[in-house]
Amino acid sequence: MKAVLWISQPEAQPMAQLLDRPFIQHVVEQLVTRGASQIDLLLDSRYKAVKELLGDGTRWGVKIGCHLLTNMPSQEDFATVSAGNTPVVVFGDACYLPGLPMLVEDAERSISPSLFFHSTHEGVSWTGWALVPEQEFAAFAGLVAAGSDWRGAMEATALELKKIVLNSATIGVSSPQDVLDSNRIALQGGYPGLYHDGVEKEPGMWIARGVRIAATAVVEAPCYIGEEAWIGENCQIGPFAVIGKGCVVERGTTVLRSVLEDATYLGPELRVEDSSVAQNVIYNVRLGAALAIEEDHVVSRLDAGVLFPIWTKVVVSLAAFLLVAIVLALHYR
Repeated sequence: MKAVLWISQPEAQPMAQLLDRPFIQHVVEQLVTRGASQIDLLLDSRYKAVKELLGDGTRWGVKIGCHLLTNMPSQEDFATVSAGNTPVVVFGDACYLPGLPMLVEDAERSISPSLFFHSTHEGVSWTGWALVPEQEFAAFAGLVAAGSDWRGAMEATALELKKIVLNSATIGVSSPQDVLDSNRIALQGGYPGLYHDGVEKEPGMWIARGVRIAATAVVEAPCYIGEEAWIGENCQIGPFAVIGKGCVVERGTTVLRSVLEDATYLGPELRVEDSSVAQNVIYNVRLGAALAIEEDHVVSRLDAGVLFPIWTKVVVSLAAFLLVAIVLALHYR
């Protein structure tokens, strides 16, 4: 089965952290689990980062094609990537990931092509995902990308699509608030079946391999701490904290209801709440404001030459001392 994905929101963050990996990787993995054998993504300026992450799909045993666009995708763009012999095409808005059924089984059983909805506080709304007959796919998808709602796109293409309301949550990255909400849902088990490398040490507390946590640090579930992360003395991590792979959180720093992307450095005695942190930018969703930190010793990306924590300095100093001692011992033998 073929899936064609596009990104409807210019401000969406498909590479945003969800637990231990970028959101767009979760999208691909869920599609593979549900029977997709080929996935095409229509991308704008985010093309390079997504392409480098996903490659050609070999590691998942599928074909992945990333297509660079200068504008929103048109009917012609959708027609180009959907050409084939599949009875239906999975159409997906990669800003969102609903709890989809086994799509390949639906297609093989000739179940009616479908629109997938979910329940919200305002009622039932379309997730942006559908199973669309291949012969009408390009026209339907082109109308949606041009701004038509699902009703208008259906009427214009004379499609009769079955309306399916999904029981599980829809997660997404259309805004910084979405990123935090999606991580909260994932931490609470609201989207079952997400892949990650953590081990549940206690209920709701997921710890990956190689994590170092100081004895005086407090870690409160639900939370996720990624591979090789380092948590310093007297830190408070959680609840609802996601610490990415290779992050360093210095002594006395608190992280609540926030997400640190991979390789983020937080200096000592900071308090990060309701925020997503990427490189040296902290975006606080409660205030609706982004703050770029110029001081590397406060917030930065570790591979950008930040000051390393004290344990790293001690290890380096000891190694240098031992090297000098060995050289002197050999010299005076």
